[in-house]
Amino acid sequence: MSKYCVKCGRKLADGAICSCRIRREVSGGAGGTQSGVSFRNILKVNDPDFDRGEDYYERGKQIVPELVSPCENEIPIKQYHLVNIRSRLQGLWAEGRLMVTNKRILFRASGRSFIGRTMLEDEYALDEISGLEISRGVRFSIFDFFMSMLLLALCLFLMSKVAADFTGWVIPLLLTAAGAAGLYFLGRRQYRWKLVVCCIPTVCSLWLMIWARVSGHGFWGGFFTLVLVIFSVLLLFFLILSGMKSVVSLSIQCKAGTAEAIRMHSPQHFMLQNASELLPTEETDLAIREVGAMINDIQHFGDLGIEKWKTAASEAQTV
Repeated sequence: MSKYCVKCGRKLADGAICSCRIRREVSGGAGGTQSGVSFRNILKVNDPDFDRGEDYYERGKQIVPELVSPCENEIPIKQYHLVNIRSRLQGLWAEGRLMVTNKRILFRASGRSFIGRTMLEDEYALDEISGLEISRGVRFSIFDFFMSMLLLALCLFLMSKVAADFTGWVIPLLLTAAGAAGLYFLGRRQYRWKLVVCCIPTVCSLWLMIWARVSGHGFWGGFFTLVLVIFSVLLLFFLILSGMKSVVSLSIQCKAGTAEAIRMHSPQHFMLQNASELLPTEETDLAIREVGAMINDIQHFGDLGIEKWKTAASEAQTV
């Protein structure tokens, strides 16, 4: 009868000795018997799990059956990479996945923080689920807003140093046009990059306004004043938008009516981001569209609902 190694779990034949025990005995005999705990581990200077080559994010794995043992006759139907969980104060980044089977709904998040691996797992019987809420919205983060303000101050300072060397109107005019073109071609949601680029035409238009006023060009002075106002408003607009973050909230209610089976959200207190952020992924919108209908079909139609969604999931993978 086959046995398993009590140290590493490797399957062994009758009477065989696992290679991990052989390596341990060889290393112990060569260097002598070691006792106690290393001073570095006592101080917790390093994370002993960091260099073990573990897949902290469990990418490409199915919750059932690869990470969680299946129930009797349990059939995995579909899994979604629903959210990414981030906490800057804890140095935490985890990837959260939601799986629906014919018996359970499971949420599992796995990742790393400053002090090592972090993991969260919630599961509930599918028959007891009464409602599902997955929302995607926007929250204002003071941390991101503050970082954008520091970046803006740095960019304005550097541009003012560059503008101090201008001697004519040609170079600042070209830089203003280049900055306006850069704002147009940057991506729609790259607000922090737009904030950086917008500093160029703002400072240059200010320099051109002063030059026109000093040179007695009344028309051009008014024109560049208008340009300065436009870019200043855009600068403030991008500063505010750079503090906005798209977040996700997940809530699953059970029939008992006591409390949610699963509840995760991105709370803020007094506008200060002090907890984990649930950031959306490419599959968040798909999960919002499908999970509720999937649970309802399985609860009401049984095998027909299972076959319907398994077929849809397999077709989506082949596309």
